Amino acid sequence: MTTAIYHWLAVFALAATTVLTRSVFLLPRQAPRFPFWLQNAMRHAPPAALLALVVPQVLLSPSGTFITDWRDARLFAVAAAGLCYLLRRSVTLPIVVGSLAYFPLHVGWGW
Repeated sequence: MTTAIYHWLAVFALAATTVLTRSVFLLPRQAPRFPFWLQNAMRHAPPAALLALVVPQVLLSPSGTFITDWRDARLFAVAAAGLCYLLRRSVTLPIVVGSLAYFPLHVGWGW
């Protein structure tokens, strides 16, 4: 067999695994009942995942070390987005405000 066949077999196996694992919650006729402690813990999963993605992108330089200069566009963008969220309690507006604060500083001034 050629390597292309192995690649396609791997793609189909991964797709089948993805569909099967995600459909476990869709197949039962009734919604699964989880213990209270698990329901409570799952409320914190989306913010924790978002923080796990955003914090390293903001605090680490591309080389993997902590940023040491205050003239980093990411810091000002996070501050603007955080302030916007505190004032408006919107979800999408801080993304727009953070982007509008980031791009001129990064592209225009080279921060």
